[in-house]
Amino acid sequence: MTAFHISRIHTSKGIFRLSGHEAQTLEISAIEFMGTDGWVALNLNDENSRQLIISLEQEFLIHLRSQHTD
Repeated sequence: MTAFHISRIHTSKGIFRLSGHEAQTLEISAIEFMGTDGWVALNLNDENSRQLIISLEQEFLIHLRSQHTD
């Protein structure tokens, strides 16, 4: 399992920062989006937040994998 922290990622659904672990799946421990007044934390237990994360998972994985190329 590899720990990660993305300080800022521009996605199709907005700007996010997140941290967690990457194993066989992406395990997010914290995620925030850039709102009009700054960073806003998402509730990981909320169904809408989980659906948003699922919809963005490929974008997060592509970003993480692009950071680990030699």
